Amino acid sequence: MTVGLNWLFVTLRPEIELPSAAVLEQIQNPVYGLALRMLWHPEDARDATQEILLRILQSLESFRGDSSFMTWVYRVAANHLRNFRKSHIEQ
Repeated sequence: MTVGLNWLFVTLRPEIELPSAAVLEQIQNPVYGLALRMLWHPEDARDATQEILLRILQSLESFRGDSSFMTWVYRVAANHLRNFRKSHIEQ
């Protein structure tokens, strides 16, 4: 039985340190899918996904639990991807 990420973060977050590998395993494919849909190029999507996953891991403490964990992940990813596209258009 798998425990949902949202439950882990909202219920146990103050008491446990969630292993980074568990987080990455659950969010990597959805983040890559979003990146591919927004960027259309697999190489750019892979690069952006790595940057997004790093940003998420560095920002885990800022997750407040006001929304589900995946909603927060998608918001972080969408913001990063918009900036990624802007920076590549300007080049």
